[in-house]
Amino acid sequence: MPTEPEGQMSESELVEEEIDLRQYLRVLSKWRWLIAGVTLLAMLTAAAISWFALPPVYATETTLMVRQVASPQQQQQPTPNGQNTLQQLANPLNQLPAMTLDSYVAEVTAPSLLQQVIKDLKLDPKVYTVASLAQAIQAEAVQNTNLIKITVQNTDPALAQRIADTLARDFLGFVADRNEQTLSQSTAYLRKQLDAVAKQLTQARSRLEQLQAQPRAASVIQQELQSTQQLLAKYQQDAVDAQVQLDAARSAESRAEALLAQTPPTVTTESTTVAVLPGQQNGQPTPLKTTTDQPNPVYQQLQQEVTQQTATVASQQARLDQIHQTIAELTDRLGQLQKELTVQQGKEDVAKAEVDQLSQTYGVLEQNITATQIVEAANLASTDISVVSPAPLPNVPVRPNKKLNVAVAGVLGLMVSVVLAFVLEFLDNTIKTAADVERWSGLPTLASIPHFEGGE
Repeated sequence: MPTEPEGQMSESELVEEEIDLRQYLRVLSKWRWLIAGVTLLAMLTAAAISWFALPPVYATETTLMVRQVASPQQQQQPTPNGQNTLQQLANPLNQLPAMTLDSYVAEVTAPSLLQQVIKDLKLDPKVYTVASLAQAIQAEAVQNTNLIKITVQNTDPALAQRIADTLARDFLGFVADRNEQTLSQSTAYLRKQLDAVAKQLTQARSRLEQLQAQPRAASVIQQELQSTQQLLAKYQQDAVDAQVQLDAARSAESRAEALLAQTPPTVTTESTTVAVLPGQQNGQPTPLKTTTDQPNPVYQQLQQEVTQQTATVASQQARLDQIHQTIAELTDRLGQLQKELTVQQGKEDVAKAEVDQLSQTYGVLEQNITATQIVEAANLASTDISVVSPAPLPNVPVRPNKKLNVAVAGVLGLMVSVVLAFVLEFLDNTIKTAADVERWSGLPTLASIPHFEGGE
């Protein structure tokens, strides 16, 4: 069985679609006067409302320029390593608040500012409330600039201009007052902190002076430590000298003992005498030899020298032992002094570090108070923002857009009327024409009876 190519409509479908399109056109043609009437009525109604019912709304603009603007990246920028924490905390206190352009835009419609505008212009509070005035004001930041555009709409062009100029002027005063209040609060806070730091500094200096005035202050202990070190060095040198003398005395003693050992204690002497021995016949004298032992004077001298050297060695040894004992006592004393100095010096160092830190804090606070006073004296708070373009008097209303309203009403009326036509056609089940007979019965019309008016 042959099939038709995909994507192509059959002849029966084309006929059916043509019949449906004709039915749509028939419905539109049947109700054309209704469609035209509703559309025309909507356009006339919109025109009447736009020209006569809706009051014209005028808009005027004023432009402000902000000189000090902080980006969100700058506000969130991390603190560099090594920056003084105290200076980091104190610096913002003597500066104007760094605000983004969006922050200024949000403040334009602040309730307190709008209330001040109503008060300055002496507007009727029953007609002009903060909420209604906020709806008539639009503030936006001009992209890639430091400008703020303020748009004011009102049915009275002169009043719109006055509201815009008054709002700009009051906004400048609002920002200036806020900055001055911030600076005043910063100055008061810094002075309060300065007084507290001054009191703490006085107390810290008093504690340091008390520590330094003690009998065993670090300076006193340091002097005693130095003198002890000098005395110890002297005794150490004396010990070296005493050791040299002791070695020399021992050497002399050894030499004397060696000589003493080599020297005999006695000396033998021989003497010859002539005598006539008894019983000798010739009576001639006979020489006689006699031997005698006598103490050796050299030996005695050496013995005395050995005794003297032994006494010298004993004396030098006693002196050296005394020096060593004194060195040990001085060494112990030196260790005690070093420990005492460490403890006392630690206390004084802590007190001195506290004094130095408080002195630095005092200086930083004084600098920031001075900077704040300079900002106040230069009146920088009132020059943070200025009016670049005052609001002009509007001549042409921005609302209502009459032509656009009529065009929109015409489109809406046409759509509603078309929908209404199809709804009425769907609800109408009566037969009025031969075409209706053929449409409902599906049979051709053979004849029709004409309708005659007036009984003819």
